[in-house]
Amino acid sequence: MILFSGVTGREYDSPANERLFMRKGQKMEPDDFLHEQNLLIEENGKAVLVGGCAHCGICNAVRHVKSMTGIDTVQALVGGLHLPDPPDDTLEFTAAILLREQVRQVVGMHCTGFESACFLANRLPVSELRAGEHMSFA
Repeated sequence: MILFSGVTGREYDSPANERLFMRKGQKMEPDDFLHEQNLLIEENGKAVLVGGCAHCGICNAVRHVKSMTGIDTVQALVGGLHLPDPPDDTLEFTAAILLREQVRQVVGMHCTGFESACFLANRLPVSELRAGEHMSFA
């Protein structure tokens, strides 16, 4: 398991971030989300990326973990995708990048947004995980 933060690059971040700020000294500045943590679990040749809200951009997080570890495929991406009410072109772009980056399954949670989850489900393998449930990867 690897717990990591510091995902850089904002090539693929959510438009919803424009409303999120952090305090630096006495000023409020756009949040850089470098503090946001992610967890990579690797076992038996399978890699599962568990994120929080993906404020750094879920595609950025996938690319970061792949460059950090050298893995080719992410078996599952689990967590919030921070895509509440984005424009369709953002969703198309996100789906295309996740497919290109070989993400096999997406389990979008809390801040993914219902409409975004439905949109992505028409383009990617998307699952739902409810409280008290568990998942495994064969």
